[in-house]
Amino acid sequence: MSDRLFKRGAIWYCWVYGANRERIQRSTGCRDRKAAEAKARELERRAADPAYAAANETTVSQAFEQLLRDRKAKGRADGTLSCYQTKAGHFLRVWGAELPLARMRRVLRPSRQGGDEGSHGNA
Repeated sequence: MSDRLFKRGAIWYCWVYGANRERIQRSTGCRDRKAAEAKARELERRAADPAYAAANETTVSQAFEQLLRDRKAKGRADGTLSCYQTKAGHFLRVWGAELPLARMRRVLRPSRQGGDEGSHGNA
């Protein structure tokens, strides 16, 4: 990957190959080489895998909006839709509407560090 990095001024840039094998040049936005290498790997993954890119570009807010549209189209009761909207609104206020959908699992997944597979942080 490091052979695909180059510097313009203080900022590192990279080139990656997209899903159609086209060469894409991007700024990493990083001044540190190690950070630029990590960002370049992320950019390469997004360019090569449209599903991964979509999951990382879709926000939790957009996912909730789609869920509500889908449930309304399936004829869910108004009370049910109202409940979904209330619960989604609370989640968005706490975690933020711009949280990428792909990060939601990492945010909600309990830590499994320490080797105690049954513990969820309760003493």
